[in-house]
Amino acid sequence: MTKIMATIALSLLSAGAFADLIFEHEGHTYKLIESAATWEQASKAAGTMTLGDESGYLVRIDSAEENTAIFDIVIERLSDEQIAATTPDEGPGAPFIWLGGSDAENEGDWRWTNNNEPFWSGDFNGSPVADRYNNWGVEPDDAGGVEDALALGLGGWPAPFYDLGNAGQWNDLDPSHALFYIVEFDTTVEPIEFWIDEPLNRGTKAGVGTIRGW
Repeated sequence: MTKIMATIALSLLSAGAFADLIFEHEGHTYKLIESAATWEQASKAAGTMTLGDESGYLVRIDSAEENTAIFDIVIERLSDEQIAATTPDEGPGAPFIWLGGSDAENEGDWRWTNNNEPFWSGDFNGSPVADRYNNWGVEPDDAGGVEDALALGLGGWPAPFYDLGNAGQWNDLDPSHALFYIVEFDTTVEPIEFWIDEPLNRGTKAGVGTIRGW
């Protein structure tokens, strides 16, 4: 009997995980959560997710290549309706997704939540900490004294001049906004190889049936 071999990846992501987009980059796995949440809700939810032995966290971006990879795949994925759903009701007038940076503890002391590592000090006139990657627009500006959460812009802002940030750049936002977000895992999943002997090699099978193999 002819056999074929298939490869699948299994994970310990939460139930319904594959309704959202999952992708890999440079040895890390990312999950785009396509339902809106506040920054605190997103951070807590990320910490409850696991992949293998690794817990998730709101995404941390350490290079221009990583920033571009995430931006490109998110833009390709989201529909116009979803873009509208991750646009704050008030503020810069552009769509954003949450990243895992915050200066809620000390204004101007921007840190990644996965390990509390600082990456930026000050406002838009500030500087990177230890030369760590950043991609701010003319930000952060802590508008209204409440913008303590990091977000990735999916369009330019603010309308109509778009002179504070371009698509793909970072902004500080009020963490109470409800936005989509990305969970990152410091691992990838090794594929599982298995053999299938029904349907036959190059065969097709319609309707409800059984796939047999080992």
